[in-house]
Amino acid sequence: LVPPLLAAGAGHRHWTLIMHEQEDEFSKSSKTGVFDESLILDLDKYHFLAPALAKLVADRALAAPLIDLPPGRLSHVLASIGSWLGMSPSSLLYQLRHSGPSIDFAD
Repeated sequence: LVPPLLAAGAGHRHWTLIMHEQEDEFSKSSKTGVFDESLILDLDKYHFLAPALAKLVADRALAAPLIDLPPGRLSHVLASIGSWLGMSPSSLLYQLRHSGPSIDFAD
């Protein structure tokens, strides 16, 4: 997760999530074999995330995981969120995985 770098110019004003970084020969690619995919949170509808992202990275070591939960615990947290929203856990996970492109296309 890369914070805005205002001194670097206009192209670096937004939070960016880099996935599957290729750091060495042991790095793991995405399921499609791609490294260094990035997601720039540059749409106005995502600006509300900035304070939460700043807090998320504020007191963490540079190489520490963003969310330090074992997979089973993360599944439990997501299932609880889905239940609170009135969704089944499987539909919540499907929505998380596939809604981004649909939302962007709908806009």
